[in-house]
Amino acid sequence: MHRSSRFRLTALSRIALLTTLALAGLATMALFQSPDVGAAGLDPVIHWDGNMIYPGQNSGYPWGPVGELATVHGDNFTGSSVLGQAIKLALIQGDVNNPPGGGSSYEFCKLAGPKIAVGQANVDGSGKFDFNFTWPAAAGSGMYSICAYNTLDGLPAGNIDDGPFTVLSGAPSVAVSRTSVGQGESITVTGKNWTPPQDVSVYIAACVDCDGPIVIAGTAHSSGLHAGTFSIAFTIPSGAAPGDYVAGANAHGGVLDVGPTGGKQVTIIAAAPTATVQPSPTVAQATAAAGAGESGSGNNTSILGLSPLVLIVLVVGIGLLLLALIILLAVMLSRRGGKKPPASALGGSTPGWGGPYSGYDADAPPPAGGTVQQNWRTLPPGWGDQTPPTVSPGMPQGDDSPTRANFSQVPNPAYPPAPPPNYPAPGGETPTQPGMYNEGPSNPYGS
Repeated sequence: MHRSSRFRLTALSRIALLTTLALAGLATMALFQSPDVGAAGLDPVIHWDGNMIYPGQNSGYPWGPVGELATVHGDNFTGSSVLGQAIKLALIQGDVNNPPGGGSSYEFCKLAGPKIAVGQANVDGSGKFDFNFTWPAAAGSGMYSICAYNTLDGLPAGNIDDGPFTVLSGAPSVAVSRTSVGQGESITVTGKNWTPPQDVSVYIAACVDCDGPIVIAGTAHSSGLHAGTFSIAFTIPSGAAPGDYVAGANAHGGVLDVGPTGGKQVTIIAAAPTATVQPSPTVAQATAAAGAGESGSGNNTSILGLSPLVLIVLVVGIGLLLLALIILLAVMLSRRGGKKPPASALGGSTPGWGGPYSGYDADAPPPAGGTVQQNWRTLPPGWGDQTPPTVSPGMPQGDDSPTRANFSQVPNPAYPPAPPPNYPAPGGETPTQPGMYNEGPSNPYGS
């Protein structure tokens, strides 16, 4: 029994020893066959900030537009050439974790190009650094990795990142529908390149990214993976102070922003005052007002039960109507007077063939102001068809008058003497010399 127990213990000890040696051999083989595995957790690495990663999008890798505020964090930069020193950072198109052609990450950072420098970071005593930069327009599309280089010889100092970063579009921007807007009026703010699609904070304020007063703000949602467009309308508050403002926007916690120079100028002007037009009172309203005045203090009524305002309107209207009638009557009288003949043309009764003429004097000149009329008369057969001219008023003038033969007053040169020249010479008896030849009809003018 004793020998059997010792044998069991010895066998167990041998088995445990062999097992230990086997595990140690496997560990040693694994260490020599894969020397980077044990050191992988200690290699320099650059991490993209979580704000550049959209949960559930792009397989957990960062992406966004040109102009995005990028942040990276360095770890394990403990090499003697970089610890406590400045390192250079550069972007290279491609995936450093999967170099083309199966090369190493170190070779990718060393040989690939072009290298787009983004700045220098300072490594602290623990091998860490943090660095911010705005994604450059030179890296405008595709996938990019970030590599670190020491400043002594320019060789890669870190060759692993969380990338790649995917560039989707150009820089985010905004635009406004108008540059001048009044209080109470509307303005539309539009944007593009806000990628990937997301909520965008839009505002009109005193300045971009400052603590100045905000006039109005709202949230829009961009659309299109590579377009990132949005549109939002604002109504300027009536109480907004007139002045110069800017329209701006940001998204994803400020990672996307138009920046201080990307805002659009907007001038808010005071609203024009609106004149209030009071409607004219109707007759019913005036009557009601008059009645109300009578039932009250009695100071708001006037004669005829009308209010003073209505009474004034009526009086003014009647006065204007009378004035218009007076003017019209004056014009009519003026026109009528203008049509009357001049005083010199007015005379007495229409002159006849002659006398008797009171106060007639053969040697006296004709009355002043007289006008000559040529009267024609058809005589009986055998008589001359001429008649002498007469003067009006009062006296005959011209050739022999019918009442006094062989007598003429001062002739008027404006009229030809009677008979007119186109009539034949008188023959036989004439109206002015009846019975000269003792033939023909009796004298119609009397003896």
